[in-house]
Amino acid sequence: MKRIYEFITKANQVLLFLAVLGVSAFVTYLVYQDSSRHYQPPHVSIAQTPEALKKVVVDDVRLLGSFSGIYVFGVIKREVAPNGQPESNRKLKMDSSFSSREGDSGQIVNVVFSKDGRKVKTLLEADGLVLSHHLNGDYRADKFKAFLFLCATEDTDGNHVLDSNDRNDLYIISNDLVKPDIVIHGVLGYDIVSDTRLVVKTRDHDELHFTDVDIETLEKKEVKWK
Repeated sequence: MKRIYEFITKANQVLLFLAVLGVSAFVTYLVYQDSSRHYQPPHVSIAQTPEALKKVVVDDVRLLGSFSGIYVFGVIKREVAPNGQPESNRKLKMDSSFSSREGDSGQIVNVVFSKDGRKVKTLLEADGLVLSHHLNGDYRADKFKAFLFLCATEDTDGNHVLDSNDRNDLYIISNDLVKPDIVIHGVLGYDIVSDTRLVVKTRDHDELHFTDVDIETLEKKEVKWK
């Protein structure tokens, strides 16, 4: 009887240990599912039909900054429900356009520049996705003399969604809005090296390139690294 009792005790301990492992694994799975469901990298969908595009309205406008009398606004858009009211749950269909997925706080799809109480220009001809922006970076005691916007404007991977996996383009806008815009395609990154110059890293097929851009003279020079 003693051996039987010891066997049952050990069996119960093994079962309890397995149960604890199972509960721990289940809790870990739930936490992972919850975190993966709530976090989504910046992305917006592309309208597949003119009708879907008509259902897109301005959801919010953010003031990104104000410099020398120029106001910079980020525009957020979302889908309109069939009854004409904006969707409150932010759910997204694949044929909707420039809309935030559930759980997102909204993505900037275009930028508007305003001066003297009126709209002066729009960053993008057609709405896309503004991945990041740089408006007032410091270089020593000076301010960088241009607005920088990293954007995805074309669905280069063909999944009907604009995100960082698509081609990234850098828009360089003079902070007086006078000089012509500089647009560099296929950007992997950039570094500000003075208040009027930056070095931009791009990829052409399998080759990496570094370009020194002077925003005052609009001159671009390739920097050799090999």
